Amino acid sequence: MAIRDIENGKLLYHDDQATRDAVFEKVLQFFIDQQSFSGESVFQHDGVAIDSPVMLGELADNVF
Repeated sequence: MAIRDIENGKLLYHDDQATRDAVFEKVLQFFIDQQSFSGESVFQHDGVAIDSPVMLGELADNVF
């Protein structure tokens, strides 16, 4: 486990290739599911704004 000090708190996370790959696959699948493949489409697509907190929460629960 890697440790990063963030403003007087400690964040523990897995610092390995498997974790990096899992994060990349999760984010990539999110873009595919949302059919958003550019910065402009991310900003304009309501589904991204609605669904991104769920995806980020899942990353936080599974990575941190």
